[in-house]
Amino acid sequence: MRALRVYDSAAGRELRMEEVPKPEPRSDQVLIRVRATGVNRADLGRGRAGGGAPGEPFIPGLDAAGNIEAVGSEVKGWRAGDPVTAFVGRGGYAEYVIARAVHVYQPPQGMNIAAAASIPCAFLTAWYGLIKLGEMKRGETVLVHAAGSGVGMAGVQIARAWGARVITSAGSDAKVARGLTLGAEAGINYS
Repeated sequence: MRALRVYDSAAGRELRMEEVPKPEPRSDQVLIRVRATGVNRADLGRGRAGGGAPGEPFIPGLDAAGNIEAVGSEVKGWRAGDPVTAFVGRGGYAEYVIARAVHVYQPPQGMNIAAAASIPCAFLTAWYGLIKLGEMKRGETVLVHAAGSGVGMAGVQIARAWGARVITSAGSDAKVARGLTLGAEAGINYS
């Protein structure tokens, strides 16, 4: 299969499209034929994004969407052909990627598969921060920073859906406006 691999060296970062072995799912994983992949901050050069050992090439890509090609022996509820979006942790910039079945989701009804590829990392991060760590309750006022970022945009939407009042911040008027469009009641341009 083809995959985009990242090579880091003293001369800088190089991207190469290469042939690599197709991964095989373990018992708790699914193999996804990738139709779209998300682009996250980590994929744009901030660290190895779950890559292998230093000096070795790695395949970036935290999120992927497509159709299940194969399921591991212990996977329940998924079968070959199902459309999915998944948090894969690494390897999404390839024709095929494996994901743990617990990190695989059905795309929202009617959503384009390319849009669905942008959901896992940003929305799971925002949900975890607001609901699990922050224990956000209905009716509370929540400040969501970075209204123009993927996690910030997801945070505004999740907080509103959860019944919170949202105030957001961003570094430009356009990004503040984006937060307001997504449901924030007020926004602050901190620049």
